[in-house]
Amino acid sequence: MAALPYRITLLAIGALCLLTGAALLVRQQVAAARCGPSGECTSRSMRSVTLVGLLVGAVLLWLGYVYV
Repeated sequence: MAALPYRITLLAIGALCLLTGAALLVRQQVAAARCGPSGECTSRSMRSVTLVGLLVGAVLLWLGYVYV
């Protein structure tokens, strides 16, 4: 209840962080697509962890909007 007066601000910050994370994931995907078989690029597991983190963050943002 202490954060209730700041609800909109906190949700906006959360949404901005998720959009930034999505942009970074797109950047990782583009780098991986350009990377050759012997080049150094972001590993598939790192991209998967980033995607899972973004999905969890989106669910938490939605729950914060709906239930608070």
